[in-house]
Amino acid sequence: MLKVVAESLKGFEPDSVRIVATHTLRRARNARDFISAAKDILPYPIEVISGVEEARLIYSGVAHTNHSDGQQLVIDIGGGSTEFVIGEGFTPLLCRSLQMGCVSFTKRFFPDGELKPKAFDRAITAAQQELELIDNKYRRLGWVQCIGTSGTIRSLFTLCQQDRPNGHDIPVTLKSLRNLMKQFISAGHIDKLSYPDLSEDRRVVIAGGLAILIAVFKALEIEGLVYSPAALREGVLY
Repeated sequence: MLKVVAESLKGFEPDSVRIVATHTLRRARNARDFISAAKDILPYPIEVISGVEEARLIYSGVAHTNHSDGQQLVIDIGGGSTEFVIGEGFTPLLCRSLQMGCVSFTKRFFPDGELKPKAFDRAITAAQQELELIDNKYRRLGWVQCIGTSGTIRSLFTLCQQDRPNGHDIPVTLKSLRNLMKQFISAGHIDKLSYPDLSEDRRVVIAGGLAILIAVFKALEIEGLVYSPAALREGVLY
């Protein structure tokens, strides 16, 4: 894969390329070995960024792509971490990254693929406990609009629109997420989740992402969330 990336970047000046690594390399025991090996393939440095820097870049991508009056809360559920940023205009005011993601939570709470109420309850409770690190401070600072980014939230946003007649511009609510959870539980198993807009690679980790987003709505008392296609990649560009 790195060879494919190197080939696609051939001809670009070093000053024109920025490669950032996030949660996986932050946590990997062999991160140094990987980066050392990558140097032989990629002629550009790999920058392992902190969770806070990742959150800042995500916010920058959203802020430069979406116009919003007043403060906004931006949420990005990744594979192993979830980023939260409150900002106004192009300025991030509060950035945090919590150690919970769709991949890690699916492996931890839905290891056999079964979608049972108790599994969701445990996952939601675990996420709420993690959110205790930030919930009071974020609620006090407040926001006018809540925006979700990246693949997990995009998929959940799309699935919550499926029975709505007015298109894809209706904010996701806690009620719509709970209804989606009921559908998942009725399906009984990850393998039986059948939605035309849900890709195979997203389907196998979506349960953990749903549990996290429900917990986020509850802990931060979010009324509604809209989706933005901009995220980390766009933030790196700016």
